[in-house]
Amino acid sequence: MPPPIDHKAALDVQLVAASQAGDMVAFEELVARHRDKIYARAFSMMRNEEEAIDLSQEAWVKAWQRLKQFQGDSSFATWMTRIVINLCLDQLRRQKRTRAESIEQLDEELGGDELFDRDGDVPAILRAAALGVAVAESEKRTAKLN
Repeated sequence: MPPPIDHKAALDVQLVAASQAGDMVAFEELVARHRDKIYARAFSMMRNEEEAIDLSQEAWVKAWQRLKQFQGDSSFATWMTRIVINLCLDQLRRQKRTRAESIEQLDEELGGDELFDRDGDVPAILRAAALGVAVAESEKRTAKLN
């Protein structure tokens, strides 16, 4: 067994090696050092605090599960950032797919072509509704900041 290390003073590479050997305290130190950056990356992509928290936590779980696969070709911070970016991209793809399915369902419920006017454009009433939703979301975000 390797000698104990001073977790606070250790370099990331030392903490990674200790974590790979099963030292949970070393991994906790890595989390403490990098959690703000990982959360910030998730929030910058998702623009939603709850999703950013969930995805950054999921990234840390995934990192622990796959830590043995980390070979040190990049820094630990870069590796973690890549994990959270991939999780965010997956979530954004799921959201896009869900929105597309919702639009298709609405189109079917309204009878297909009724969603568009004679020129194939979205009618003004639907554009106004979409704008109303966007304004409401913007007002919610502003209210949270105040």
